[in-house]
Amino acid sequence: MSRSVQAQTQVDASYESPAEAALLSRPEGVGYHVIANATTQSLLVKGDQERLEWSLEDDSNTLTLRWPQRSAPPLPALLAAIEGAFTFHPATVAIRLRLPSVVHANLCAAGIAVKDNQGELWAYAELFWQLPTLWLTSPSLRAYPQQPILTNGKRHPRRPPRPSGTVYQRHIPWLDATVSFRVLDLALDLERFNRWMNDRSLGLVIGLFFVGGLLLAFTPCVFPMVPILSGIIAGEKEPSASRGFVLSTSYVLGMAVPYTFAGLLVAVFGAGLNLQFLLQQPAAIITSTVIFVLLALSMFGLYELQLPAFLRNKLHQPGESKRGSLFGAAIMGAISALVV
Repeated sequence: MSRSVQAQTQVDASYESPAEAALLSRPEGVGYHVIANATTQSLLVKGDQERLEWSLEDDSNTLTLRWPQRSAPPLPALLAAIEGAFTFHPATVAIRLRLPSVVHANLCAAGIAVKDNQGELWAYAELFWQLPTLWLTSPSLRAYPQQPILTNGKRHPRRPPRPSGTVYQRHIPWLDATVSFRVLDLALDLERFNRWMNDRSLGLVIGLFFVGGLLLAFTPCVFPMVPILSGIIAGEKEPSASRGFVLSTSYVLGMAVPYTFAGLLVAVFGAGLNLQFLLQQPAAIITSTVIFVLLALSMFGLYELQLPAFLRNKLHQPGESKRGSLFGAAIMGAISALVV
């Protein structure tokens, strides 16, 4: 038989029993401690200035969350209570809500609850876990109004204000930890990153960058380089594993040269270089478009585009000398990095 527990302003001593379960909920960025007591079938939602007690009735067939007062509960506290109910009963598909009728329409309009044919109010786990108000500190529930404006001669819709600080928080009960994300702050985070790198050993920093490079090797942009490198190794008169490793190393070192120069440019000129802005200018875009159109015409057979003969000999005949082979592999690596 289920029991209803009336709202109280103080916490019951029963909450000290071992039958408790706790959760930290942050709906709409408001922090609540949610404590469930299986003995009294009650749910306590504690905020900075609120201590609200609900009844959580489980009759083995239906889980019911009941608000015992006539006035409507605060929406963030209600979301915290529903989250706690679903968290403490993970197999539950739907929870019946017993709330003042004044909040029914708003809850249904927001997708928090659904009414059945009998007029009962239900919260479905499949809908509830999609609500952005549970995780985002300042969720945008409405579309930002549209207004076309001009910036640097470009017409675009006015963008909403850039978020700041923490934008996502979620408590993971089984880890007893809170996962959070905040917006990048260049002035603060670059200083922290530089300080972190300076405090760590050189070997650790190089190792981390090496692992990052390995991860980048699995991105789609790298895949076209695989047949190029395979062709270089297969072009050997007597290919072997050791020779393939040497050629691959030379090819990768050649690829590193353009990226090294790019890194040096950024290090020398800093953010003032602003390559991204320069490459988005009409002159740069038009120039790139013309180059690609001309290259496409060559592929359609309008004209033949070839490297100079001495370079073709270096690249196509790598087996004649070790020196030429390694040099050719390095040149192909540099060209591949520029093209791909």
